[in-house]
Amino acid sequence: MATVVSSEAINDAFVVFCGILVIFFKFGFTFFATGKTAELSSANVLFLSVADSFISLFAYWLHGYAFAFGDGYRFIGAKYFLTLNNPKFSHFFFNYARCAVATSLVMGAIVERAEPVGYLVSSYLLSGFVLPVASHWFWHPQGHFYLHGSAYPVQDSAGSGVVFGVGATAAMCACFIIGKRSNVGPKLPRQGHSLPFTVLGACIQMISFLGFTIGAHGYFIAEGDGQITGLTAVNTLLAGSSAGLYGMLYQRLRKQKYSVQMLIDSSLAGMVAVCAGASSYFPGLSLFCGATSALVFTAVQQLIIKLKYDDPVNVIPSK
Repeated sequence: MATVVSSEAINDAFVVFCGILVIFFKFGFTFFATGKTAELSSANVLFLSVADSFISLFAYWLHGYAFAFGDGYRFIGAKYFLTLNNPKFSHFFFNYARCAVATSLVMGAIVERAEPVGYLVSSYLLSGFVLPVASHWFWHPQGHFYLHGSAYPVQDSAGSGVVFGVGATAAMCACFIIGKRSNVGPKLPRQGHSLPFTVLGACIQMISFLGFTIGAHGYFIAEGDGQITGLTAVNTLLAGSSAGLYGMLYQRLRKQKYSVQMLIDSSLAGMVAVCAGASSYFPGLSLFCGATSALVFTAVQQLIIKLKYDDPVNVIPSK
């Protein structure tokens, strides 16, 4: 007798798989941040990355998911505390993974000078309240900026603003409050200790972006889903490729040399930018999106240096 597999089960498994890819973004970012900072700081980076994964999961399970996707009010949700009332756990896992990425961005920006307890408290607040409230505004039908039916619809399907924008804003605030590293001179920035770690981390993040953009669709087997999945993957890679090439070209014209750091940083910035609409853009628009994001990245990077914000991982301009 043939076993019938429900379409809902396949879709849930697909979302969980994409969530696993998103979790790998955190691992990639850990390599990335380790390579871009001093060798003596490696243990600190690894500790903060692992510890904040646990803290953010606890906060998101306790009340973050309820604030983000529970029915309640236009400002905040009020259902699914402690994952009670039978939420869809594949949806919970995927959105926890996105939440964990946002907290990692803050870690990268203030690495080498973050006090562990203070950082973990801030991670709890970010993953348990700040990011869930932003998620509710944009991704819940009751939210102020929900794409379908709200008074002020905004498209951000995979988290350009909700995940990376919120994370980068929190990172900028943290950099302003904490100040620069004590062992960094007036000429920011300082080179990291391992370019191979940095490139490896960037490549893992690039693969993880496919989990962000494809998983945000949430469906896999209905008619047309395969085409949307393929389009999303192509748009994600096109934006990253064009951003990387434009960033490298800008570096060549400005400083008469090529830079691996600029190549990967601007490529990641392009993938962040296209997350807003990778499933609906036509490929040419994604190419343009990546190119313009590279120019924005280089401009913001120079502004951050002039303002003396010590951001060793380039979280603020690239996100």
